[in-house]
Amino acid sequence: MSDVGQNWELFGYDMRQLGRHWFAAWHDLLWADESPVRQRLGDVVQLHSDDGDILYQAGRPSAPAPFECEAILLPDELVLTRMLRLPASAEAHLESVITMEVAANSPFAANDTGFGWQLMVREGDHLTVALGIVSISTVMAYLVRAHDRHDPAAQEIWARVDDRMLLLRGFGEKKREANYRRRLLRCGAGVLVCATIFALILGVAAGAKRVQLSQVNTLAASALREAAQASQMRASLAQANETIAAVNAVVALYP
Repeated sequence: MSDVGQNWELFGYDMRQLGRHWFAAWHDLLWADESPVRQRLGDVVQLHSDDGDILYQAGRPSAPAPFECEAILLPDELVLTRMLRLPASAEAHLESVITMEVAANSPFAANDTGFGWQLMVREGDHLTVALGIVSISTVMAYLVRAHDRHDPAAQEIWARVDDRMLLLRGFGEKKREANYRRRLLRCGAGVLVCATIFALILGVAAGAKRVQLSQVNTLAASALREAAQASQMRASLAQANETIAAVNAVVALYP
């Protein structure tokens, strides 16, 4: 059985999971914080913390810029954090793995548990994932007490893990995700339109070249016909010259 299993592996990847790896790669390209696409199209977020207000974009401090989204940084004592070391083969199933990890280790009730995770390091055959777990009711009590916020969807909730910002799900992150998804669709539509226009230009150019080639072929065929006629006339002229020369020779012999 082990030989059969090894037949599905290529360069250490299980080919049976190729679709999941492909999806994970595209997800990282478009949605990961280090994604160059998200760094250009993502919203600027104003983070409120005890140290003051800081602007962030794609998980990194940003230069001053207009912003629509806000986030609040939770104190460390309100967040249970863990660093998970997972095999690299689990990357295609990270969402399911993290969900099971939260269900198994959260000290809060299932309907009172909020969490967030972020892939921190890819290291050989292992992944390091930061996981943060919070009590939603405790977070809401803190928002009311410290910031006079009563709507959980009015702002995002972040936590700090090893000097990196971790987004905790279940609060106001849907607004930023919707904005980013809308920009992605708009850019994708623009790329599709440009590709269509480029294909039309190539098609028109190819059609024009085909018409030109047809005209050249027609001219070439006409030239060949004219050349054939000229050759026939040249042959007839040569034959006439030979006849005239023969007649002249006869006249010279028999005046």
